[in-house]
Amino acid sequence: MELKAARGEPVRYMLANADGKLFIPGTIVPYPLESRQGNCRLEARLGMPDGQGLLVYIDGLAPGAAVPLESESQGEKHAPAVTADAKGHAVALVDPTIAGTNAGW
Repeated sequence: MELKAARGEPVRYMLANADGKLFIPGTIVPYPLESRQGNCRLEARLGMPDGQGLLVYIDGLAPGAAVPLESESQGEKHAPAVTADAKGHAVALVDPTIAGTNAGW
């Protein structure tokens, strides 16, 4: 069986036993889009079809650290900030939608 996935595309799966009483769901990203620097790791995953939304996962931050995220779509800039949890983990949705439209990039 060949796995077909784009870079950063999460693949969801479900394992089940023969009688169907045990289900174990999971997600893997076989070809991650990630960057590492020291203890910090940033990963982007496709959150919606055609890259209309990206999920950004950040690990290795100081607990409670504010993280500015910047994106630009057809000249329109967005700068949402996320805050790391007690374990130094943060998650954000980057939405490229442009004001007055239902698309971006």
